[in-house]
Amino acid sequence: MRKWAMSAVAFLLTVSICFSGCSSAPTAAKTGDSGKPTKAANAFSQKTEVMVKTEDDVQIQTAIPVYSGFSAAEKLNKEIRKISVDGIAEVKEMGKDLGDSVAEKHLYFTSFFDSFLDGDVLSVWIYSENYTGGAHGFRWLRTFNVNTKTGETYETPGALFKDPQAGTKLITDKILADIQRHPELYFPEAAQTVKDLNGKYSFYLDGQNLVVYFQLYDIAPYAAGIQEFKFPLKDLQTKIPLGGHKRGDIRLNGEDISFAAKVVSNDNGEFLPLEDTAKALGLTITQMDGKYTVNGKAVKPVMMDGTAYLPLMTFNDLLKEFGVKGFALFDGQILRMFLDNNTGKEIALGYRKENPSGSAQSSSSQTVKPEDKK
Repeated sequence: MRKWAMSAVAFLLTVSICFSGCSSAPTAAKTGDSGKPTKAANAFSQKTEVMVKTEDDVQIQTAIPVYSGFSAAEKLNKEIRKISVDGIAEVKEMGKDLGDSVAEKHLYFTSFFDSFLDGDVLSVWIYSENYTGGAHGFRWLRTFNVNTKTGETYETPGALFKDPQAGTKLITDKILADIQRHPELYFPEAAQTVKDLNGKYSFYLDGQNLVVYFQLYDIAPYAAGIQEFKFPLKDLQTKIPLGGHKRGDIRLNGEDISFAAKVVSNDNGEFLPLEDTAKALGLTITQMDGKYTVNGKAVKPVMMDGTAYLPLMTFNDLLKEFGVKGFALFDGQILRMFLDNNTGKEIALGYRKENPSGSAQSSSSQTVKPEDKK
C-alpha cells in the first residue's frame, strides 16, 4: 500500500508559471526476451500539453497527455481534457461565492498525469487537486486503461484476468487483510465498503504492478491520503502477458528517464542535480571557475558529494523566466517533469490556439532513488 500526497498548496501559492517548450514524445515500451524495453507494434504516439496561468484569480497548472495512432485515442483525449476543463470551471464558480476573503486569494486547480504502455495496454492516471476554500484542498485520481490495438477498455481489474472471479477475489482478500492488520488507518466501515464494491475497483498499471486505489474519504480519513494497494502482475493470471519493465523514480512527460545523480529530499526541501535536470528540461549549463549559469543566468548551486544541486522550486522559477512551458514536482518518491510538446493536428483538443515547440533531452544513466526525508 502506498499513500499518495503532494504539497500542491505550498507549490501553487509561491509559483505562477508560464511556459513554452517541448520534449521528445515518450517511447511506448515493454520488456522483450532480452529484458530490454521494445517498442509496441502500433502507431501509438503521446504528446504533452502544459498550461500554467492565473485566470479569474484561479492559479491553474495542468499537464495533460494527447494521444494518437489508435482507435480509442480521440475519445480518450476528450475524457482526459474534460477533467481539467471541469475542474477549472468548478474552482472559478466556487470562487464567486468567496468575495474578498483570504481563501479567494488562494484558489487553485492543478492536474498532471502519469502513464505506462505495457505491450498494447495503455494505462493513464490523472492526479488532480484544487482549493475552493476551507481548511485544506481536495485531491482525486482518475484512471483509464485501454487496449490500443483492439480499442477495448478495462473498467475493473477483473476484465484483465483469465478467471475474473478468482483474480478479483485474490485482490479483495489482500485489501481486506491489510485493513484488518492496520485498523487504526481506516474507517470502521472500511472493510464493508470494500466488500460492497463487489470487485468494481478503480485501478491502473504501473510497471510490474497492478494498483488498486480508493479516493479520499472512501475507506480512510483525509489525512491518510488516497489509499493504494499494489499487486505484482507476476502473481496474477492475466488474459494477455503483462508485467512490463520496472518503473524508475524519475519521469519526463510520463516516460522513465535516468539521472546520474540522485534526487535529494530533506528538511531544507527538494534538491535536483543541476546538470541532469537542466539536460532533461532542455536548459543549457555552463561552468567556469566554479561558477554556473543556466541559459546565461548566474545560479548558485548547493554542492553535495561533489555534485551541484538546485532547489526544485528554482528550476520552476527558471522555466518561468525563460518562457518555457513546463514544470517539475516531487511527491516524496517520484520526480515528475513536464514539458509542452503538443504541436500539429492534436492542437484542437488542447487549451491554446498555438503551441510553440522546443526541445529537451534525457539522460541514459542508471536511475537512483531519492533519499528519504530526514
